[in-house]
Amino acid sequence: MACGNPHALGRTQRFYVAYETVCGTQVRPVSTDALKVLNASLAVEQERKSRDDKRLTRSLLERITGKASAPWSAEMYVLPSGVAGTPPDAHLLLYGAFGAYTNTPGTSDAYTLGSFTALRTHSIYASTDGGDGDPIVQEMIDGALVDTWGLSVSGGDEPKMTFEGWGFGHVHTGNSLQVGAPVGNDITVTAGEGANFEVGSLIQAGSDDNGGTGFLVTAVSGDTLTLDAAPTSVNADPVRGFVPAETTAGNPVNGVIGSISIDGTVLPITAFDVTLNNQFKPTDDEAFEQYPTDAIVQRRTVTGNVSMRARKDQILKLGQRKLFGTHPIVVTMGTGAGTTVTVNVPYAEYDFAALEVPEADEAVISLPFTALGSSGDDELSLVFA
Repeated sequence: MACGNPHALGRTQRFYVAYETVCGTQVRPVSTDALKVLNASLAVEQERKSRDDKRLTRSLLERITGKASAPWSAEMYVLPSGVAGTPPDAHLLLYGAFGAYTNTPGTSDAYTLGSFTALRTHSIYASTDGGDGDPIVQEMIDGALVDTWGLSVSGGDEPKMTFEGWGFGHVHTGNSLQVGAPVGNDITVTAGEGANFEVGSLIQAGSDDNGGTGFLVTAVSGDTLTLDAAPTSVNADPVRGFVPAETTAGNPVNGVIGSISIDGTVLPITAFDVTLNNQFKPTDDEAFEQYPTDAIVQRRTVTGNVSMRARKDQILKLGQRKLFGTHPIVVTMGTGAGTTVTVNVPYAEYDFAALEVPEADEAVISLPFTALGSSGDDELSLVFA
């Protein structure tokens, strides 16, 4: 058995988000499309239905291909750029989640809620190598929508953001070796390994990466790949996924610097979280389409929770739940220009949760809340300043 074979390592994963000017049309990533992530998953879920017409055997003999879906998710630190008025690396995902964005040069980047009269979709790439920078496996989802955004902070931990959504298609890219010389735009890979590539795979052949943009696979026939340009690679050159070098900026917001105020009063808390759910409905019931091709914009929800110890002066919060009023919540993380992040929930209505009274430890108040709008599209904002 061979030893030392390259393995795809989770620590080497690179993650890119490229904005699609035409909804669902794949876009190549550039260096500045890179984001630093803690975890990321690009998946494909394929329905395979049992063929259930009458037969003499009890055994299942055949299955039928049904619908497919392409869910994705990513978790990352809250990473301001470090320069006021310069958007964070997660800008495209935040813009996609919130729907509206305002840049004030030298001052701030504000993400507010939009009506989504036009959807923002993205080509998302996740590339993983064996530690040498050469991708072993790469995945791409085109038409990726940001359906859910969340932010959480607890104790002294660093604040983190999560993004979840789905897309219009999934492409996987493995690796192989080239056989012979290119024929025009066509290259042939090792016998039986054409299945490592799909239409939409972004690759490089040998040292040729198409001027730093990668070659797009436009057709696959057995072990022959048709590219969108003619490569200069030679026999036995490696054929593998391509992504540009990463260009990222910013440091994680410190989990011990910041504050939360409710009704204008700064309070000590143990945890805070907020979730924006856009509730985009995929058009996944259309005939003759494997993946969804569009999304229907439905009502969104903004919910969250604040946890605090049941201190004598904070018990008032329990009684306020029954008055059904609204309460402004402002969470500030970090300090200084370019490294401060603020969450604003101007009209939070408390929901109900039981007072947690453990056997020996201190009691804890949980204040789940639902964010309401005043005039509309104003129940939540996120500001980097």
